[in-house]
Amino acid sequence: FGLGLSPVILSFASSLKKMAEEQGYGKEQNPDKYRQFCQELGARKRAENPDYWVNLFQEEVERIYKQEQQDLREDKKYWERCIIVDDCRYGNEVRAGLDRDATMIFMSYGDRKPHYPDSDWKKHESEEMATLIENDPEKFKEVFDYIIDNDGSVDQLNEVVESMTPYWCNIKTKNDAHFKKLSECVSTLIDLLLLSHLEEDQKDEE
Repeated sequence: FGLGLSPVILSFASSLKKMAEEQGYGKEQNPDKYRQFCQELGARKRAENPDYWVNLFQEEVERIYKQEQQDLREDKKYWERCIIVDDCRYGNEVRAGLDRDATMIFMSYGDRKPHYPDSDWKKHESEEMATLIENDPEKFKEVFDYIIDNDGSVDQLNEVVESMTPYWCNIKTKNDAHFKKLSECVSTLIDLLLLSHLEEDQKDEE
C-alpha cells in the first residue's frame, strides 16, 4: 500500500484449499486431515492433468487483471495490483511465473533447522523442488531473481522484505541511488543530443 499498489495474495492451491474447506477439513481445526486431503486430491488431479491447478490459478489471475483494467478505466486510486504467490512448489508453477515475468524469490532456510524435519509431509512430492533448490541453490540462480537465506529472526526478515519490496515490484523511487544515476545519464544524453542538433543547425545556416 505504501508503494501505491493493491496487494493480492493468491496461491496455486487456492482452489484446492477451498475444496478442502467445503469438505469440512479446516486448516486450523484439523491440520493433519486438511494436509492429507490436499495432498491426495492435489496429486490425483495432477495425475489426470499436470496443469489442472495451474490452469485454475491462471483463470484467477486473468480475473484480477480484468478488474484492474476496469478500475483503471474508472480512474480509481490504487488500481494497480501486486499479486503475491507464496506456494510455488512444482516446475510448471515456476514456468507460469516466468511466463508472466514475475519476480521469482526463493526463501532458503539457510543454516536454520527446518521445523519437523523428520515429518512424513517433508517426503511428499510437493516438497521435492524446494529440497532440491535448498541443497544446491547455485544451480537455480538463473531461475530465481533472488535467493534469500531466511536464517535470522522475524525482525531481520521484515527488514529485508521492507527494503527489497520496491525492487521486487519494479518500482524505483526518487531517493533510490540507481534511479538518480539513471536520471543523470538520461539528462546527459538529452543534453548531448540537443547539442548535436544545435551544431547541425549551425552548420546548415553556415
